[in-house]
Parts: sequence; C-alpha cells; structure tokens
Amino acid sequence: MDLIGTLASQLNIDSGKAEGLAGSVLGSIQGAIGEKYGADSAAELGSSVPELDGWKQKAAGLLGGGGEAESGGGLGDMLSGLAGGGGGGAADLLGAAAGALGGGGGGGMTGLVAILGKLDLDSDKIGLIAKLVMSFLQNRTEGGLLDKVKAVAPMLTGGGEGEGDLAGGLGKALGGLF
Repeated sequence: MDLIGTLASQLNIDSGKAEGLAGSVLGSIQGAIGEKYGADSAAELGSSVPELDGWKQKAAGLLGGGGEAESGGGLGDMLSGLAGGGGGGAADLLGAAAGALGGGGGGGMTGLVAILGKLDLDSDKIGLIAKLVMSFLQNRTEGGLLDKVKAVAPMLTGGGEGEGDLAGGLGKALGGLF
C-alpha cells in the first residue's frame, strides 16, 4: 500500500501534507511504543517503515518544529504543550496524537485536532486517517509489532474505552470539544 498516495487522494491533499500527516501519526505511535515497550520495539517500527524518518521531518517542517523531530524541543515540545504536558524528543513526538489515537483524554484529542487544523484538514477525517494508517501498518508489520501498535493506539482498530465504532467514538470525543 502506498500510504502517501492513498492519504493524498482520499483526503484531497498534496503529497507533502500527506507525508507530514503520516509522519505525525506514525511518529506518535513510534514514540508511544518506545515508552511502553522500549527503544528496540520503536526501532523495529522504524525498520518496518524505513521512510518514517523522512515523514517525521516533513511533519516537523509543516507543523513548525524546525525539522528537529528527533531532538529535545521543536515539534515534540510544541505538541506536548498542546496536550498540556512538557518535554520533547522522540518519545514525545506528537504525544498529542498518540493520546488521541490511544483513546486518551481531551488534551490528546485537542492536540490531534490542532494538527489537522495546521494541515488544513477537517476533524471529521480522523476515522478515515485511522483506517488508512492501520491498513498500511497491517501490510508493513508482523504479529508481535502489530499487537504493540494496537495496544498503544487502539483507536486505529476501532477499540478503546468501550467504543466499537471508530468514527463514532472519535466523533463523540470531538463533539465534546466544540
């Protein structure tokens, strides 16, 4: 599956924005895997998606992080701030998106909505984005790693906090923000 081409066509955005979106979502998942399962598991995701580093750099540039997605500060700090936290670095990269995809509280969802806003995307596209990213990861990862992805980002599979319907669960969460 060509994730960038699919995101671009399904969301009607250019490939640069699609790369930034992929980098933000997958980078947040990689950071969450690193926090929960350790650096080796995060590196395994990087090996399964070798283009991820480039996509994270694109996300940093588009979202105002100065292109330093791997260092402390920049994009990590900006998005952690959106989620109400602090810090930076690879483990924090787009913590707001990770919180939202993981079924976290309103701060994470607010951060993800802010990311979509920066990319000129409507928040009603979250369900479609989650579906496309999950399909991509199913093609790129194997059992153990895919299970880790599902554990840190249950909203990709429609799970999380007792909500079986992905779009419905995210829509309800977003509805409370407006």
